[in-house]
Amino acid sequence: MEYTNEKVKLMFEGGLEFTRTWLAADDQRAQRVLRNHKEERVNCLCTPFGVPMHIVCREGRYFLASNPGRASHHALSCPSYHPAEEASGLRHYSGEAICRASHHYKLAVRPEAPTGPPFDHFTPSAALQFLWELAGLNVCTPKTVARRSFLPLSRSLWRVTHKVLFNKRAIRAYVPLASREIDGCQHVIGQVSRIHRGKFAIGVNLAADREHTFWVDQKQWQNSPISKLLGTYEDPKLADTTWLMARLWLSPKGNFNLYHIGVLPVNDQLLPSYNGLKEPIDKLVENRRRFFVCQRYDAIDDDSVPLAVLIDRKEPQSLYYPLLS
Repeated sequence: MEYTNEKVKLMFEGGLEFTRTWLAADDQRAQRVLRNHKEERVNCLCTPFGVPMHIVCREGRYFLASNPGRASHHALSCPSYHPAEEASGLRHYSGEAICRASHHYKLAVRPEAPTGPPFDHFTPSAALQFLWELAGLNVCTPKTVARRSFLPLSRSLWRVTHKVLFNKRAIRAYVPLASREIDGCQHVIGQVSRIHRGKFAIGVNLAADREHTFWVDQKQWQNSPISKLLGTYEDPKLADTTWLMARLWLSPKGNFNLYHIGVLPVNDQLLPSYNGLKEPIDKLVENRRRFFVCQRYDAIDDDSVPLAVLIDRKEPQSLYYPLLS
């Protein structure tokens, strides 16, 4: 379920075609090609209609750049795709909360909710949303619906964890089926499959993991979003499909304890469906639309972020709840 496609073709005004893979294989060759065609318009063929681009020079090096306002018109699998600012809650975060360097995304993650924007950190739930989107798991097409299952989703999540740092440290996540060993892991990511009361904590089991039980004490349960989805500490119960991500700690007694817990409810197609938006997302799936779900992250009250963006039109169309026309 990896969505980045480096084989996207680029057509230059003079009729020449190159793939991004070909350009990336030799940096000197790429610079020579871009320099020789710097005055030409470029058409990215990631969609049937193509998306216009141009070549820019920065500090003596040449780069491909999308035309103003067109970055969100690329296919989601295209390396040039960037969501429109108004279609994502990421616009509320400062450079202190998220930055990209050395092929890694660096996120500041803390359990408490950030105060008014610009946010200086992500909550664990927002960080899980970020991983979900980075893996392309908020994208839905008629073809991907048929392939959405636990194994490919877990593998996609596990792969993107290697591209992200939390608080300047590698995530090192245990994801059932995708990860072989739990030893040395600092985080756990998985779908909640069972909840049961223990003597001093609540036991959580994850789908596809028959060996390990993860324990959440009363304080962590009550002070994390898990209590809103899975009931109170006194009366926990399994709800709709829920994924969690949490810090992992092996106690001296050999128990796996969870803290700093983030959660993400999803629908049957494993698309994000928090804030009671499961029904409209399901309707888009039933109508076989191609779209991606927009995420608010920690800006949960920002109604300007659309529910979803349709990508089966010549130009992307934002949909706002309850309008689904």
